[in-house]
Amino acid sequence: MIKKAFDSHNVEVVLVQNSEPIDTKGLVDKEFFVSEKEKYFNKLKEVIIEDDIDFCISTSGYDELTVLDSFVGEICRIHNVNFIGQSYECSNICWDKWQTKEMLKLNEVSVLDNLLCENHSVLLKSIESFNTPIVIKNIKGISGKHQKVIFDKKKLEGLSDLVYPVILEPFIEGTEYSIDIFSHNNKHIVYPPIYKGEVTTDNFSHPMLKLRVTPPPNKNELLNKLIEKGIRVSKAIKSTGWVNIDMIVSNNKIYVLEVNARFSGTTRITYMATEINPYKITLEAAIGKIDKDRVIESKNVAIEFPIYKKIKKHLPFVNIYYTSTHLPAIGRATVKLVKDKPLPEELIELMVKAGSEKYIKDIENLLSL
Repeated sequence: MIKKAFDSHNVEVVLVQNSEPIDTKGLVDKEFFVSEKEKYFNKLKEVIIEDDIDFCISTSGYDELTVLDSFVGEICRIHNVNFIGQSYECSNICWDKWQTKEMLKLNEVSVLDNLLCENHSVLLKSIESFNTPIVIKNIKGISGKHQKVIFDKKKLEGLSDLVYPVILEPFIEGTEYSIDIFSHNNKHIVYPPIYKGEVTTDNFSHPMLKLRVTPPPNKNELLNKLIEKGIRVSKAIKSTGWVNIDMIVSNNKIYVLEVNARFSGTTRITYMATEINPYKITLEAAIGKIDKDRVIESKNVAIEFPIYKKIKKHLPFVNIYYTSTHLPAIGRATVKLVKDKPLPEELIELMVKAGSEKYIKDIENLLSL
């Protein structure tokens, strides 16, 4: 996606990486990989000052690096270099999940009731004050990494690896969605919402083990409300770049679960559905072409499902992404489908080989709605 975005404009690229190095495959004119955070920041500062940079774009997919890149934005402003990314104010708000919720409350955005627990003793007392089931989340970074769900107060296993403080909130049943929004100069570019599955106590599983589909199989009225809520959240956190917002609809009310002020893992599915490259949007902001609000329409149906085995054969309408996590799935497959058409036989065959055949019926049901 990055290569296609820059190929569409005659742009000379200097890439500075800090997380896992990617194979650039001729994407860039100059590149650096710096693993230490302080040295990474200093290298970016050096490039901005010495390489006659016209603009700097943050493509970070990690909360911590988004905060670090926001400092780079300050360096850019000092040297009159256009920076496209989150401000320090926004990235810091979203890095702290408790602070995010407090900011949303101030702006009258619905979030779940929650408590901040500073230590294990406070957590145990707080659990007693809540009706089960309960969700425990990290306050900083990737809250899902050590997220715990307690269905029975008498069974409090797995709390030893918590990093305090943590947030305690009720587990509610409903339908989960997410939405990606790019904000620049008070203009908002909105991708269609993504359906991320039903959340119930009987069928609870990690979000990475669920199906995703966009556009969602819902009435336009709900989708419009999700979009309106997403823009309201972006304004509340003072977003100046990409933001990914997780929401749940329960009893006809929309609650915001989490806000990530960065690129997220949903960029592949929204790109396949809309054929609009998120990196091209970012680049167009850098060269002054974002001047109005826009809700992007879907051209295709895109689905995403977990895979459990490596796949040798690849299909032109399928993107395979491998990842390393504690989960049984080894990655995800993102698929572009034609609306109102049955699942291709070759896709069904691929799903069987990937150990993902249990999702076939659910996908067919979603596509029939």
